[in-house]
Amino acid sequence: GHEGPVKSLSFSPDSKLLASGSHDKTVRLWDVLEHAPIGNPLRGHRDSVRSVSFSPDGTTLASGSDDNTIYLWDAKSYQSKGSPLTGHVRHKHSVNSISFSPDGALLASASDDRTIQLWDVQSCTIRGGPLIGHSNWVTCVAFSPKGVLLASGAKDNMVRVWDVQSPVPKSTPLAGHKDAITSIAWAPSGAVIASGSLDKRILLWDVESHTTKGDPLVGHEDAVTCVAFSQDGTKLASGSHDCTVRIWN
Repeated sequence: GHEGPVKSLSFSPDSKLLASGSHDKTVRLWDVLEHAPIGNPLRGHRDSVRSVSFSPDGTTLASGSDDNTIYLWDAKSYQSKGSPLTGHVRHKHSVNSISFSPDGALLASASDDRTIQLWDVQSCTIRGGPLIGHSNWVTCVAFSPKGVLLASGAKDNMVRVWDVQSPVPKSTPLAGHKDAITSIAWAPSGAVIASGSLDKRILLWDVESHTTKGDPLVGHEDAVTCVAFSQDGTKLASGSHDCTVRIWN
């Protein structure tokens, strides 16, 4: 269905739909059971779509792009909800990652401009000032399970944890990787963050102490591109440029 590489995927909360964002500048919705596209491609972005994410209630789909904008789409009508989110004075570069808060009220966006912005989903307006602290491109962002904290990873090799109510980092940067952070994931308990990196390793971080838990997870032979916890938090999956997926206890 896409005419270019697929950059991002997101399942709807009921797992019946799959959204995909592509280098062809479009977003597509797919029927999971039928393995078929639904309707026409969602068009609006002027450059590659880097990130897609369903809201927790499944009614809204967000997409972030290299055109520096974020679109909110109605998951039933397949129409954009108003104008693209472009009001952030600091998102002057690609939007690399987006994440809904667990209650769906906020959307976080991470950009090559080294900042993170919070958006009020209902009003499509900026929520507070940009979160400034990373010294290079912010590559990934994710809300904690309770929505109180926000984690981010960047090309500065650092993971940062933010208090959603405050525009400053909650702690000093979590340093341990030797290359850019590509992905982050919260354990369902909210006590641990996993980070994957171009350094081929995965680190587990204790959120309370801001220190690593155990030794790095080593096994991939190339950059780690994505990490995800199982729903019960007992396993972690990782994908890599070495063309493998690994499952860790």
